[in-house]
Amino acid sequence: MKSMSEQLQTPAIQNQPPVAEGDASALGGNVTQPFDEEVYAQKVEFLEGRLEKWTTEALALEGARLTEAFGGHNEASRQEVWETIKQYKARRAALDVANLLGARTDSWSKPEDKKDIFDKITSKVAWDVRGSLDPDREMTGVDVANFNIGAELDAFVDSAASRDPATVAKATATIRLLVAQGAYKFHRWGRGDQLKTALELGATFTEWVPDFDPHKAGMPEVRDDLINSLAALQVDNQTKPNYRHAKPERNHLFSDLSNCLTILNRAEAHLFLRDNDISLPPVGQQPPVPQQ
Repeated sequence: MKSMSEQLQTPAIQNQPPVAEGDASALGGNVTQPFDEEVYAQKVEFLEGRLEKWTTEALALEGARLTEAFGGHNEASRQEVWETIKQYKARRAALDVANLLGARTDSWSKPEDKKDIFDKITSKVAWDVRGSLDPDREMTGVDVANFNIGAELDAFVDSAASRDPATVAKATATIRLLVAQGAYKFHRWGRGDQLKTALELGATFTEWVPDFDPHKAGMPEVRDDLINSLAALQVDNQTKPNYRHAKPERNHLFSDLSNCLTILNRAEAHLFLRDNDISLPPVGQQPPVPQQ
């Protein structure tokens, strides 16, 4: 199956000749028109729809792979696929957070009056994880106290600093840390709040900050993780049909994962539209089917 960018860059987009202004009969081309916020939103929605189809296909393939990895349908029906996957991912995400914090010790350990917004957000993560801002001392962190770190970074997109490459790089590293911590919180505690906050920041920055690269913020990696996690939950339901009723506490996990993947699709659509333009198909006309 093609990657997301390849699904968007189908021949219908790549090989279409330049579309004359006002011609909306084709998908793709170099359409140069005054910016229209409503039309842009429609283009984002259109691309999100294509990426949603890609995600559905990826989930089906990942579900089949997991089922086979667990020994087939009968063997998977005797095992806790999601529990196995989430424990592994929680450990891996915790290590990722620790490594990212270790690389930014100078940020979270400096005096409070010397910290900028990125240092302060990093310090909140460090305190939550380590229980101390002393680099030579580590206690057991609170770990479950804060599920919304970094929301205040949303205001950065309207600041003059959002056009400074060095500052954007620091913002990118901060969002990367928040994404990793969000992945940990979700897989360790079953709470998607932090992850959704981080991914919403990534999508907003992708739309409004030209130098922000969501790939450097860890968003493709977390997409793969979330597809794997959602597929694991689906495999449990498919191989153990009673789980749909026996484990209602898992319902919010399905919802959180679906919402996070939707946010990631939106970010990918914004990223695609930075360097490409599309002409929407006429109303009532079905969009071209992505070629395999």
